[in-house]
Amino acid sequence: LLTPSPAGAAWVDRVLHREPASADPEATKLKDAAFLADPAGNPPHEVLVVAKTGRAVVVDLDHPETARLVHDEPGGLSRIAPDPDGGAYVTGYAGRVLHLVPDIGGFRVDVLDHEGPASGLRGVVLGRFPVAGGSAPLAIYGYHALCRTLTPRNGAWDATTIFRDSARGHTLEAVDLFPGNDADELVVAGHSKRITVLVSRR
Repeated sequence: LLTPSPAGAAWVDRVLHREPASADPEATKLKDAAFLADPAGNPPHEVLVVAKTGRAVVVDLDHPETARLVHDEPGGLSRIAPDPDGGAYVTGYAGRVLHLVPDIGGFRVDVLDHEGPASGLRGVVLGRFPVAGGSAPLAIYGYHALCRTLTPRNGAWDATTIFRDSARGHTLEAVDLFPGNDADELVVAGHSKRITVLVSRR
């Protein structure tokens, strides 16, 4: 946790959590962290951290010693997109898109999509992404070089490819660059060494 000091002094840093030691230097890599929304509207005080081991840990900023494991995903976890209700969407190296939903005593884990291990998912974002028949609330991106939207339909999630890069995808961001078009734009980047902005044609 980095906290600004008054009068421009150096920031104060405090270690909140450390993954268990491992002989494999790759195993303990933390891949992403994000504040979880407080459903009561209070300032966020919990952080979700995901690791290459597949561990998802929630750390309470006020009581970091109570950090708790909420999920363990075979194959590893890569990115987080918090939802407005205190949960989060998470991608995994095995190609699964997960929704961690607050539940009694922890989180329920729903699998929304399975892109397969070769997909190497490296991004998930929330937004408004136009698709045929409506708007998709999620977009994903990964080593398969595909940027896809996910739309809930009839109890399942439909995946629609909206962009194919020339090499592995690694970063995905959603931003409203063009106010008034009732859509969010997507910025993608990766091993192609290009930054591409995806804009809806509708």
